[in-house]
Amino acid sequence: MFSAFVFACITSFWGSVPPGPSNMAVLHTVLNKNAKTGIWMAMGACLPEIPYTFFAIVAVQYVNTFQTISSYFAITSAILLFSAGIFITFLQKPKPVDLDKSVQQEKLEISPFLKGAIIGSLNPMILGFWLVTADVASKTGWLDLQSNFSIVGFILGAVIGALVLLVLVALFTRKIKQRLTDEITVYLNKSIGITFLLLGIIQAYKFYVS
Repeated sequence: MFSAFVFACITSFWGSVPPGPSNMAVLHTVLNKNAKTGIWMAMGACLPEIPYTFFAIVAVQYVNTFQTISSYFAITSAILLFSAGIFITFLQKPKPVDLDKSVQQEKLEISPFLKGAIIGSLNPMILGFWLVTADVASKTGWLDLQSNFSIVGFILGAVIGALVLLVLVALFTRKIKQRLTDEITVYLNKSIGITFLLLGIIQAYKFYVS
């Protein structure tokens, strides 16, 4: 169990480093609200690692037949990511926010935890990532597919690794936020919006060529 946990934790951490929906959303939240809200979002964003990792392990154990589900989900997430990019880049109004001033949520606004879980699920590439990772881990002896303890350890490692990376993103963003002017923050927000747009385009392309 421990070896599976360590393998998945390290792999999940480094696999979460490249720009993606979750880390971009956490960065954007800390820039526009505060670190506490960003960490709540990070906690929610790492939850989709659980079903994705579980399905990947099941696929490695039995059959690799998640291609159709993954393709349909890819085009759905592409539309949502593209929409988020449009909003952040062109429609979001800049507003100055104190470093860690508590933010009172509007009555109709969903919690950052739930928002993080939704955004984290908009990345079907995670399934492909864990299909490869689980297969490698099982073939190299890090993951025992016949042991429930090893499987649970692998899934926990996937969640913890992603959570540590996202929390570090939130804390790092809080640190640099002290040195940012409102003008630079606007440009950073637009950069994040463009990243969401590109992620949406990539997802659509993957669906088109699959």
